[in-house]
Amino acid sequence: MLFTNNGPGYFAIVAAQNEQGKRVYGVAAGFDSDESALREARSQAMFRGGQEKTFYTMSSGSRLRPKANNPTSATQPAPKPDWNEWRNTACANLQYRNKTLEGYDWNYQVHMYFQVKSDFKVPVTFVFGLYDKNGKMHFGDVHTLRPGEQQEFVHKMSGRIIESIRITEVKNAQTGRNLSCDDDGTKNPGESEKDLMLEINGYAVKIPDDNPTKKHYLQRIEYARKDTKITEEGYINVLKEARDGLKQLHESITKTQNWQNNANAQSARILEDQKQKAEEQRIAEEQRKKEELERKMATEKAAFDDKMQKGDAAMNSKNYPAAMSYYQAAQNSTTDANDRARAVNSYNAALDAKRNADREVRVEQANIRDKDENIAYGTMATAAAGTMAFLKDGYSGKGFAGKFLLGLGYEHSPILSNGTGEFAAAKSWIEERNLLTFHTGFLLGVLNNKPVSIYLKPEMNLGMSALVSGVSGGYFSYGGAAVLQLAVKPHAKFSIFGEGGWMRYSGTFKYDADAQNNTATDDVREGNMSFSKLRYGGGFMLRWIDKGQGKETYLRPGAFFEKPSFFTGAAKPVLSMNLQVNVYSAILLDFTYTPKTFIPGELHYPATLERKDVNYFAVKIIRQGRLN
Repeated sequence: MLFTNNGPGYFAIVAAQNEQGKRVYGVAAGFDSDESALREARSQAMFRGGQEKTFYTMSSGSRLRPKANNPTSATQPAPKPDWNEWRNTACANLQYRNKTLEGYDWNYQVHMYFQVKSDFKVPVTFVFGLYDKNGKMHFGDVHTLRPGEQQEFVHKMSGRIIESIRITEVKNAQTGRNLSCDDDGTKNPGESEKDLMLEINGYAVKIPDDNPTKKHYLQRIEYARKDTKITEEGYINVLKEARDGLKQLHESITKTQNWQNNANAQSARILEDQKQKAEEQRIAEEQRKKEELERKMATEKAAFDDKMQKGDAAMNSKNYPAAMSYYQAAQNSTTDANDRARAVNSYNAALDAKRNADREVRVEQANIRDKDENIAYGTMATAAAGTMAFLKDGYSGKGFAGKFLLGLGYEHSPILSNGTGEFAAAKSWIEERNLLTFHTGFLLGVLNNKPVSIYLKPEMNLGMSALVSGVSGGYFSYGGAAVLQLAVKPHAKFSIFGEGGWMRYSGTFKYDADAQNNTATDDVREGNMSFSKLRYGGGFMLRWIDKGQGKETYLRPGAFFEKPSFFTGAAKPVLSMNLQVNVYSAILLDFTYTPKTFIPGELHYPATLERKDVNYFAVKIIRQGRLN
């Protein structure tokens, strides 16, 4: 950057942003006043495209005229500032003074010199901070001083910006502990850490190591030693408290031991008499317990046999839950190992019988579901195919055009499932299911076949797990999309489009391995899903129109992003690809492929899930019928 008048006088540098958001500058120098220099600099920045509301001043000031080359001319010596008075307003035990030197031979700089000396009795570290009028710290160096030591340092700046001095983070350099500015490090004469620790150790060795009070005081000392935030005075107070507490504890233990020694002699005589009486009582008590145990065992045996008989009766009548309950009660009612083993075996037999009976019922229900789904799909597919045969499509050049869509298809998609039932594993899976699908909807052209065309596409879809044994369920979805299509002229052969839409999905999944494979694994899984999906993207369309026959053929490839409602804000949408092929207004083929698609459903056992990628693909065969 060049100054407008690179000579002595007032100068200014301003900056601003132009309409493209780039920074532009304006500079001026050699003016008679600060206002003139700023006005010229702003004029230059505005000439370069600077916007009015973005101006700010980067630097301004003045430069002295150079000294005359004539050796005989009179010159004034540069002022030499003196040190000001020592003061300790920032910290009582740290004195400091400063002097300030302004220099014009350096393009105007301010040098601030400082001297600091310590009145602390211990080495200290501290932060010497320089702040402007807004409380912002511009310099904050860490210094270390020994007792009575003095340091000198300088800070250089572009102007007189320093308004206050603060001294913070004062610490004992030997221990790293915080020091108060009014504590010179000797607030505890005669109570040194070494002396206190000698007393503490002297009491501690006389007290058992498992004494909780002793552990408490020693732990407090250890925590205080490691805590650098505690002051020296605070640390000494912790040691004093521990010394006094351990002393009292030692005296208390000593008194207790003396009392016990005196009591032990008298207790020995009494103890001998008590031993003899206790032996007599023991013999009598053993005899009583033996008789009581015999009565208890007889009662216990009778109760056990009663429960086992009831369990056998329930087992014979195929009431397996009742039998299991009786056998479990019998197991809990006895302490005899042989009887418990007998009850356990009977319980396991009842459990196996219940499992087999439940399995037969469950497999039969699965077979009924499969049959019902197959019949429902066959009926719906026949009706849809018959209706599709009556639909008539054709090319329409009207400004508003509507078409009814009906079709059949196939879909390969994932869903989360979880083990269900009394005997199923507590596990989750990612299922890949094959669905036979139905599709219906409308294609409404608001500005049909114009250079700018708008289409609305409401739709409904149904998927069924038909024709697959042991698997049932499906999904239902509804929603729609809006399309903006652009071409260079009406009825153009080539056009591009953007599309965005929303769909709502709900569905179920049931899998019974025993119904599918005629096994006895009790591998039963169920899944549920309920979510919405945003879909947006675009592509292009190549179209061939036979206006004489009123027919059209087109290819419409597109790429879309799909984001389900259960994705978090950080999850990226999934890329999906679609291709539609309209064959001479006779049939519309729709192909969709989504690599590594999202997995919908409820996850009950996350730790057991074996993660894998699933590729979604679907094929639809659709017939269109013109509405006008």
